[in-house]
Amino acid sequence: MADHVAFDCFIADELEAIEIPFFLHEIEPNEKRRMVPKIVNFVEDVVPLYSPSEFRGHFRLSKEQVEDVITTLGPVYMNLQQTKLPLTNSVLACLWTLANQESYRGVADRFNISKSTLAKHLHDFCSYVNTYMAHHISWPRGQRLEMSKLGFDAAGFPNTICAVDGCHIAILRPHCDNPIAYMNRKQFYSVNLTGFCDSQLHFCHISVGHPGSWHDARAFRFTEVGRVLDEDPHSLVPQGMHIIGDSAYPLLPQLMKPYRDNGHLSARQRGFNRKLNAARVVIEHAFGILKSKFRRLQCLHMRRSVYDARILKNSPIYTRETYPPPGYFLLADGGYPCLQEPLALITPYKRPVRGMAKQRFNYHHSKGHTIIETIKPTSVLYPFALPCAQVVTACVILHNICAGVKDVLEEVVEEEDNQPLVELDGGESQSGAAWRAGCADQRGVCTPQGTS
Repeated sequence: MADHVAFDCFIADELEAIEIPFFLHEIEPNEKRRMVPKIVNFVEDVVPLYSPSEFRGHFRLSKEQVEDVITTLGPVYMNLQQTKLPLTNSVLACLWTLANQESYRGVADRFNISKSTLAKHLHDFCSYVNTYMAHHISWPRGQRLEMSKLGFDAAGFPNTICAVDGCHIAILRPHCDNPIAYMNRKQFYSVNLTGFCDSQLHFCHISVGHPGSWHDARAFRFTEVGRVLDEDPHSLVPQGMHIIGDSAYPLLPQLMKPYRDNGHLSARQRGFNRKLNAARVVIEHAFGILKSKFRRLQCLHMRRSVYDARILKNSPIYTRETYPPPGYFLLADGGYPCLQEPLALITPYKRPVRGMAKQRFNYHHSKGHTIIETIKPTSVLYPFALPCAQVVTACVILHNICAGVKDVLEEVVEEEDNQPLVELDGGESQSGAAWRAGCADQRGVCTPQGTS
């Protein structure tokens, strides 16, 4: 029991190291637990008094939408902690946590639970939302495609399916082998969120979890949309239509980007850029609304090592007992435990490393372990980024639920996320350049008034 309590507490963002020994000691049979004063019956007595607007302001979803979430998750809900927290209380506590930057301690006190219970319920809730409500993130087809096209037509850029862009989700300094990879050009740690949004501010695809130092074009190549555009583009983008993005993305027949402004653009090209940027702004609005609605995304407090061990324990290697043969072992980074039985798993020595023998061991271990970076498939996230991706994806799904009924908030105004000049252009293909030139030549579509 003590081990489970300590495990949960490591997830919470405010747990101090000095508190850990107090959770690890075994409680004597005759020893009474210390009762921590908390707010009692907040959900039963206070929440029903909220007006519809007050309820939506606190939980970001309307009462009807929360009831739909509870109805969807109810049949599959599993209380892994074996606590007596009802599903309604769990959902409301998780929504409150995602919607505000209030500390775990404050939210736990409000809902009469412990910090560790709140943290565990939060990540279980996000996992359930991602699994059983993923249909709320879908590529526009049929009537949705026509509605999105009409919205972009009204913005002055016809035949557009959706807009793509990337944004940074701030995180604490990650506890991994290469934390500097998560340092973005704005000098804070983050993970990349690449989003595709239709004209109705509805996310139709996202990819989240790659290091913040990655350029938008690189993150795009690792998305499922980027892969499909290489293999079978017309399965996503009908003939004659396109996705629009900024200058950071490659120019493809199905992905339109503005002309690079080198100071010598013609009036036709400047008008094309102006129309494209006016239509592309919807993805900026969608990101702003997402972060203003779920303010936890303004800085995620995540820890890595607990999740690496948890992933390993639930992997097929453990569940199917597919262990290496005797005399062989697996290499893993510092986020995993060093094991001998039942699975032989070798990890490097923790820093600071003392002694030449240990330093040489870590050097050769690192050379052998780097092969995983060269063969890692596009659908696998870095282990540290997995809990971040779960939280962000759940927030996007909940955002789409609200966007479906036109229930949005004012977006957060952020600094324009232009890429560095050295990486300003994502590249152009010959066929893409011809397609863009053809669009720019269409009179009344991308040509500014007063020019021919």
